[in-house]
Amino acid sequence: MTPLELYQKRLQTERIPQSLITDPVSIHYLIHQFFDVGERFIALCLYADRPPVLLLNKLFTPNPDPDFTLQVINDADAVIDRLTQVLQDGELAVDGHMESRYLLDLQATQRYHCFNGSWLIDRQRAIKSPAEQEMMRIASRKNDTIMGKVRAYIHEGMSEQELAARIMEWQAEDGLSGCSFEPIVSINANIADPHATPTDKKLQPKDTLVVDMGGIYQGFNSDMTRTFYFRTAPEPLYEICLRANLAGIAAVKPGATFADVDGAARQVIEDAGYGAYFVHRTGHGIGQSVHEPYDVSASNHAKIEPGMIFSIEPGIYLPGQTGVRIEDLVIATETGVEVLNDYPKDNPVIQ
Repeated sequence: MTPLELYQKRLQTERIPQSLITDPVSIHYLIHQFFDVGERFIALCLYADRPPVLLLNKLFTPNPDPDFTLQVINDADAVIDRLTQVLQDGELAVDGHMESRYLLDLQATQRYHCFNGSWLIDRQRAIKSPAEQEMMRIASRKNDTIMGKVRAYIHEGMSEQELAARIMEWQAEDGLSGCSFEPIVSINANIADPHATPTDKKLQPKDTLVVDMGGIYQGFNSDMTRTFYFRTAPEPLYEICLRANLAGIAAVKPGATFADVDGAARQVIEDAGYGAYFVHRTGHGIGQSVHEPYDVSASNHAKIEPGMIFSIEPGIYLPGQTGVRIEDLVIATETGVEVLNDYPKDNPVIQ
């Protein structure tokens, strides 16, 4: 069953007559065509009992597809008028990506009972098919390979910006279509900002270095973080963070919740006295988007299901001093967990 067929089946099962998807990534997931429309409107209108309709600006040309009907819109068109021509009055599930300027005008027609239907597409995208899982394995293997190049390249006097630029060059050379996000390369005190932007700070002996990176392989994102110690022994923080990473991975099992995984990783850091310095969630969903809607946090009590792919990335951040983060991607399986990243974590020292 194709993603589109599966989604229509979900509408029927949930007794939802129609749904509006405006997120270009979700549209691509459903019809296998991506449109970067910028500020222009795009929507895939899906129904429980008939083929979908794609509303697309005339500036963009889709491939012929018998699974949906194309409705071409112009810059001069009133978007809401065009929507009312293809929607049925009554119940309408709307994804959370729809801009309020359109949603509010649509509601003002008083023809629709709009409600948040993001869970429909989010839940479906969260469970990766065997083919999608394989794409994620390949993407992660390529990320492992590039991390090996990172380790071999690290040298005294190298700047954060220099290494970040080299990572993007290696990603292009390895056939990736781009980076999942701008590489995070941070040294010493800069590590205390989990999303630090690379600077001209240069690596010196006895420095700590964090590298967080990911690339896009055939539309699927990878993501991994490793911490290195340049010509010095690892700080005690590293062993604590590694144990937290492994505890989080071990907690992924049938019947567990995302909060269970977050708790297992967080407990290790709290027991070591650094709970206040683990300032973010333990992980996030990933796939065709680098951050998918569900997360691995204390507030997410949803059960983990086979086929879900997410990160486990505990960290400790000491403001003005240093930090550490270790991140792997995992697939939840019928019996437990598969770790997608093979790059070693047991030897972070670079001489």
